Amino acid sequence: MGIIRTYRIYILFLFLTGSAMHLGAQPFKQSYKAALILPFKSGGNHGQLGEAILDYYEGFKMALKDLENEGLKMQLYVFDSEKDSLAMDEILLHPDLGKMDLIIGPVSEKGMAKLDVFCQEKNIVLISPLKYYKPHTGGAKIFNFFIPDSLRVAASAKAVYELYPKHRYYLLTDNSAKSKENAAILKRLKWIPWKTVNLVNGRPTPAIARTDSVIVVTTIPLSSAKSGLLAAVKGKKNSWALGFHDWYPEIESFYKINEPQLLYPAVNYINESDTAVVDFENRFTENYEGEPSKYAFQGYDQALWLGYSLMTWGPDFYLHNPDAANHGLINVIHMQQEKNGYLNAGINLVRILDGESTAFKP
Repeated sequence: MGIIRTYRIYILFLFLTGSAMHLGAQPFKQSYKAALILPFKSGGNHGQLGEAILDYYEGFKMALKDLENEGLKMQLYVFDSEKDSLAMDEILLHPDLGKMDLIIGPVSEKGMAKLDVFCQEKNIVLISPLKYYKPHTGGAKIFNFFIPDSLRVAASAKAVYELYPKHRYYLLTDNSAKSKENAAILKRLKWIPWKTVNLVNGRPTPAIARTDSVIVVTTIPLSSAKSGLLAAVKGKKNSWALGFHDWYPEIESFYKINEPQLLYPAVNYINESDTAVVDFENRFTENYEGEPSKYAFQGYDQALWLGYSLMTWGPDFYLHNPDAANHGLINVIHMQQEKNGYLNAGINLVRILDGESTAFKP
C-alpha cells in the first residue's frame, strides 16, 4: 500500500468539471453526473477496506482530471456508504441521486441490491466496481468490472482462442469435482473444438498429439498439475499451456522461474516498464505522498473506460458497447452483454521468463 495517507476528504459532494470540447466524437450531452458510493468508513476506524477504497477514489479522480483535458465535463458526487448504519438509506433519499447518469458502487451485496432497484426505476446505469454482483432485477444497465471464478475460467479460454483460433485445443482434466465443474463451463464454448484428456500419474492420457500448434487448457485447480501441463507442450515452439486462473503468484520476486510456454490468466497485471504506468505512479505519489495500490490503478482504468464511453457514445453508451478489449494500466476491460447485464471478460495473459513476469505477446 505504501505510505498511509491522512484521511482528509469525507464530504458529501465533490465537483470536478472540465471546459474544452472532446477531440473525437461529439458528446450527446454537455455534461454528466455520476455518484461514487463507496465504503470509506469515515464514521470510525477505516481499516484496510477504507484505505483501499480511498486509493480507488484517488485513482478515479486522477482519471477524471485527465479526461477534463480532453473535454469531458463530469460532476461527481461522493458518498460514504458505511459512515453509519443508516448511511445507504440516507443516500437513497438524496434529491440529486435520481438525476445521475452513472452510479458507481457500493461493494456490499445489500447496498447493491438497494441501488439495483433504484437504478432500474430511475433508468440509471449502475456500476459494480470491485466485486461481482448478480442483479436482482433485469440488470440490463448493470456493469460488472469483475466476475466470479466460474466465469473467469471461460474468459481465460476465450482470450487464448481469439489469438489462436486455428490451433488444436485440449482440455486437461482429472476426476475431482472442481475440475469436472470447470470442464463443463468450457465445453459450453462450443466454437472451441475441445479434445478432452485426463491427467493420470502426472501425464496427460491419452497423450497430446506430437504435432505443433496445440493449446492445452487445464481445469485442475491444484498447482501440482503444472508439470503435466508443461510436459504436454514441451518442444512445440508454437504451442502453449494455459494455467489455472488462480495460479499466477502476485509476488515481487520470481527468482529462478522460467516458464516460456505457460500462460497465466491474471486479473491484475502491472507492467512496470510501461511508460504510462510509470507516469501514473509518479503523479500519484506526487499528489498523495504514497505509492498507489492495485485499487488506485483499478479506479483509474475504470474511470477512463467510463469517461471515453460517455464521450464517444453519450449516456446510452451501453447500447453501442463495442466488442473490443481495452488494455488499461492493470486490468483488461472487455465488456460483453449477458442476460444479467454487462460482464467484463477481459483477462491479462502473463508469462514468467527468467525470473520476471511479462505480458504475453504472440
